[in-house]
Amino acid sequence: MKYKVILSVKLTAIFTLLIFVSVLVFSILVLNFTQRLLEKQQTEELLYFLGIVEDGYRKDVQKEMSFPSHSIPYYILYRISNEDGTLIRTNDAFVPVLPDTEGGKSSTEFREDFFIDGDLNLRYVAKTVAASNGKGYRVQVAVDLRQDNVHLILKGLPRMVLLFSIPLLLVSSIVAFLVSKRILHPLRKIILQAQEITSEKLDSRLDESGAKDELQELAATFNQLFGRLQEDFERQRRFTADAAHELKTPLAVISGHVDLLCRWGKDNPQVLEESLQMLQKESRSMASLIESLLQLTRAENNDGSAYPKEEIQLFDFLQEVLADFTLIYPDGEFHLNCPKGSSVFCNQEALKQILRIFVKNSLTYSDKPTYVEIGWNQETSRLWVKDRGWGIEEKHLSRIFHRFYRVDEARNRNNGGTGLGLPIARALTEKLGLDLEVQSLVGHGTTMILNFPH
Repeated sequence: MKYKVILSVKLTAIFTLLIFVSVLVFSILVLNFTQRLLEKQQTEELLYFLGIVEDGYRKDVQKEMSFPSHSIPYYILYRISNEDGTLIRTNDAFVPVLPDTEGGKSSTEFREDFFIDGDLNLRYVAKTVAASNGKGYRVQVAVDLRQDNVHLILKGLPRMVLLFSIPLLLVSSIVAFLVSKRILHPLRKIILQAQEITSEKLDSRLDESGAKDELQELAATFNQLFGRLQEDFERQRRFTADAAHELKTPLAVISGHVDLLCRWGKDNPQVLEESLQMLQKESRSMASLIESLLQLTRAENNDGSAYPKEEIQLFDFLQEVLADFTLIYPDGEFHLNCPKGSSVFCNQEALKQILRIFVKNSLTYSDKPTYVEIGWNQETSRLWVKDRGWGIEEKHLSRIFHRFYRVDEARNRNNGGTGLGLPIARALTEKLGLDLEVQSLVGHGTTMILNFPH
């Protein structure tokens, strides 16, 4: 439970941090946008009153009308002066002469401790106007930011945002913690169920009910994993039991003959000869079984890179495979049905081992005279080994590739087989990327087919 609480806290911290950063960035953007918008509005207002002051003064000088002081609000500070700074007209004598601003823009002027009661902080626009008599004058209008409500509100916005952010972060943290615990509840359920599954209880499965989300997909994935583990454990148990059973018989035979020799075989030449022959036979049988187990293990554990592929000239290659059996089975009928010039891209040694297993089975489980045909079809990319042997019933076809599996008691170890040939062939075909197909009819024979990729 400790790790689950920590995960909830981590998710809460991450969510709270994201909320904090989002609020911070959003607040900065809003404050910046608001400040720029208000500054623009203030600039437009100052430019408007600058025009009123400039036009009013010009008409006052020309005796067209008196200066329109009543048209200027109290919070607008204006000053008209000569080019040398001599004051002509103002509504606040403390406002200093300010430098000209660029057209359409405002500027700020800040001077610390300018007044007795505080600093000078103005936003203003100013310009020099050329008069018709050749004597120019300067006009400026300003807003005292110390008394401007908009500026004061803008200045207090960061504190307001901070004030509202604290409860927002607190509420979001609580909500994030509750939501994370709610979301992680199915995960905690999966963990508890998975902890109960052991090698003795691999048939148990995780609950996949609930929302169709990633957690359900995770449970389904674990169930598939447990299913594969269960199959592997069952296969291992069967393999161990079958291997023990296969080794039990030759060991029992060897033990029996050793006891026989110890009792009276040493003094009986006939018993001695029979026992030695049987011991030799069973020793070879055990050696063959162990070698087959090693071959199967290597075939299953090696990846595809352990079997590098090359171009194989099939006609000569298949002739060589059949030639090996012709010497051992001189009374067999071996036929090669392969066009000359045919070739295939495969690992030569692995393919030869597969074909030898097929041919050996055909010879073992056929009545004499035996018939074996190896053929190749270039158009379909199919390589087959065909016999006219005993055949296999359909109910057994799906199991003949299981380790130590035999169709019936007639096909037992007396025929020289270990029950591992076809499992080795299946493992090799999978590593070579080939598709293995079996066609069989009882009393008519069996055809083992290798389908190569086109």
